[in-house]
Amino acid sequence: MFRVCIVILCIVLILYIHPPLTEPMSMRSTHFNRNLNDYGYYIDTDARSIYDKHDTLIKHYPTLSFNSNESSRIAINKPLTNTILLDHNIPTPTHDIITIQNKNTFKHAKSYFPCVLKPVDGQQGKDVYTHIDSQRQFDLILNQMFKTHDAIMLENLVEGNNYRIFIFNDTILDVIERETPYVIGNGTSTLQELILHKNNELVSNKRYPVKTMDVSCLQRQGYTLSSIVSPNEKVFITNTINYHNGANPKRIPLHTVDRDNKDMFLKAHRLLGLECSGIDYMSPDITLPYYKNKGHIIEINSKPDTEIHMKAENRPNVFFQTLIQTFL
Repeated sequence: MFRVCIVILCIVLILYIHPPLTEPMSMRSTHFNRNLNDYGYYIDTDARSIYDKHDTLIKHYPTLSFNSNESSRIAINKPLTNTILLDHNIPTPTHDIITIQNKNTFKHAKSYFPCVLKPVDGQQGKDVYTHIDSQRQFDLILNQMFKTHDAIMLENLVEGNNYRIFIFNDTILDVIERETPYVIGNGTSTLQELILHKNNELVSNKRYPVKTMDVSCLQRQGYTLSSIVSPNEKVFITNTINYHNGANPKRIPLHTVDRDNKDMFLKAHRLLGLECSGIDYMSPDITLPYYKNKGHIIEINSKPDTEIHMKAENRPNVFFQTLIQTFL
């Protein structure tokens, strides 16, 4: 097991020397400023305001990241966010907080399986472990996480497709589906070789490689890293479905998203008092209402990365041009 982890880590270190540049949404965003200027607008960062070419104030924001410090504080606090959403009948996973002081309470956690463990204030899918279905796996992961985190959030697992909803100026601007990373067998290469090839392709296309591998995910499909994968056989290689972990971004046409889902996203956004947010949503199908297929909001980000929206269909300007339309 440890040898497998070392092999994977070596692959990631080699590939991740030159990662793509991440640009969170803010008034300092290069792409945002460039597109604003193309439309005759400009930003005064000292005033945290946007003006038109006649120096008329278009909108003032509390911070350079658009959101107030208080709303950002709430969004970063995942347990608090979940509590607010549940109190307003918005579906989100139920949770418990595990600390060093109370961890013995979870020595028999079978009733929670399958579950998710993640930091209470994590970002970009880092240290998020999903599909935990045994006490041994639970204990190993928990002890590892306590080396770097004081508090761990335990959630029930929500199955489905993984979506990112971008909201700005009280408008849903974009919906991206993050597809689970996978490889396709050719009948001659080992799974490890296929993963290495996939990561090489991702990095050459200035995308993030799959750096969080899930051996248990492979095992559930009947594979190890040394397995020869049959021709045209698809093998999913991680349960961490995140753009920063090799997930492919696919744009979902806004008109296909169910109206009740849109209303729920906006309600959640407003409850936290946000001007700009990225909502992570799990559902078998976003075109159907959340109450018909157990759709859940997983978390809300107050500083959403714009890169995933720019990389979708490789049309970076489309996203920002749509965003700027909210000022017109």
